[in-house]
Amino acid sequence: GNFKKGFSVVEPSRPEVKFCKIDEENVDKVVKIIVEKKNNENQDGKDKEWSVEEIKEKSKQLLERNIKFIGSLDFAILLNDKCVGHAGVHRIDLDSGTGVVGLVLNYDVWGLGLGLLTTKVMIQVAFDLGLKKD
Repeated sequence: GNFKKGFSVVEPSRPEVKFCKIDEENVDKVVKIIVEKKNNENQDGKDKEWSVEEIKEKSKQLLERNIKFIGSLDFAILLNDKCVGHAGVHRIDLDSGTGVVGLVLNYDVWGLGLGLLTTKVMIQVAFDLGLKKD
């Protein structure tokens, strides 16, 4: 498939959850979740303070790498049409068939099974990209 075009993924077992490729319409909502400290308790950068410039740069970076498909495929996670997180396959190397799956969920939706579901969907996306299971 052509991953440069906009698209969304829905897992039939959880139709209320949708994974939409990041675009101009949803990038600001996603970045707001990424930079919120309480959503990052388990992340390396959990204590990071984001400046206005860094937030703008993060938005620009997410849009650019997804429009041009530069080493990443990023998604907004929607629950009942409300943006509740960010997920993606990053550091994609199609030659070696490798990549890294990552996600950040809004603190308010922790415990709803979205982390496991998101991981499963992102792994399937990675396989669809041609990455290998190792």
